[in-house]
Amino acid sequence: GRPSRWVRVKTSPYMITFNVAGTNAERFGKVSASLGVMARKGAIFREDFAMLHSHVGLYMPKIKAIMTDVLRSKFIDEFGPETIGGVQKEIANRLNEEVFAKLFPGGKKFYVSEVLFPTLFLQ
Repeated sequence: GRPSRWVRVKTSPYMITFNVAGTNAERFGKVSASLGVMARKGAIFREDFAMLHSHVGLYMPKIKAIMTDVLRSKFIDEFGPETIGGVQKEIANRLNEEVFAKLFPGGKKFYVSEVLFPTLFLQ
């Protein structure tokens, strides 16, 4: 395939329901979460995209578990407009350390650049 030097891929949203920390399970949240994935420097080929989608699909249970773990550790005030970015960054960092570093050893190919919440609902 034809190489590209820069690429950004967004995944389809994943629905995650979680209990909010410190509420004795009396409050819950629901998010649709989407990952922004970028390629590291170097040429990226069509075959690399197929590998990315295949790997993300295989590791989806682990990806969702990490996102759920981070979300349920947060208190209600951590979901405000000024603080939600820190939650998203924490998820991205954990995904890079615990999933993408193993999928792409040596930091090659792809990494999570952002975590987006197109929908965030707290009850």
